[in-house]
Amino acid sequence: YPIYAYGSDEQRKKYLPKLASGEWIGCFGLTEPDAGSDPGGMKTRAEKTANGYKLTGSKMWISNAPVADVFVVWAKVKGENGKDEIRGFVLEKGMKGVSGPKIGGKHSRSGWI
Repeated sequence: YPIYAYGSDEQRKKYLPKLASGEWIGCFGLTEPDAGSDPGGMKTRAEKTANGYKLTGSKMWISNAPVADVFVVWAKVKGENGKDEIRGFVLEKGMKGVSGPKIGGKHSRSGWI
């Protein structure tokens, strides 16, 4: 839903047909080890770079992370007014630094990002 509701036209055209057909699997990365599902307490950060953004942090208990092709990952970024804002970032399996290992000992397909 975040890509549909808030994504650019380019993102909608690229991701939604494959997600809707089941060709690709997506996941929603919000929950963190120290903050749970409280967005205000998240530690994951996004820093603007010359090529886009660099994300640092990790998420856990993310359904479908071990099998996902597309990840919507939430992070804090400094806004123009200097205050933190929360934004979603669309990542793809295979991007540098992106992984989705399964949490061991669990029957569900939950994992880390």
